[in-house]
Amino acid sequence: MDRGFGKGLLWGLVVGGTAGILAGMLLAPKSGKDVRNDIANKLNEWFDSDTEPSNRDENDWLINEGRQKGEALVADAKEKAELLLADAEKLLFEIRNQSEHSMATGQA
Repeated sequence: MDRGFGKGLLWGLVVGGTAGILAGMLLAPKSGKDVRNDIANKLNEWFDSDTEPSNRDENDWLINEGRQKGEALVADAKEKAELLLADAEKLLFEIRNQSEHSMATGQA
């Protein structure tokens, strides 16, 4: 298997799995209809209150806070994915060596 393909596939699985877990945690406690209603209500509150300068500052702060937490989450996921990739490559190397040793000694 081409190392780049395996690395990309593993990276995709890790990122996809992480996204799935996050989506499940965010959406599981309520039904889809309840979540959509909550989002609609929050957006209405946000747009209604956005006309006051103090609320704009608070909204900007919340957006920046969310962005920072999102970036930290992505960095953490990337670090864990890199560790997982290193472990997978080490395991693959060990399996290949074991297979080559078995072939050389005539063991199946």
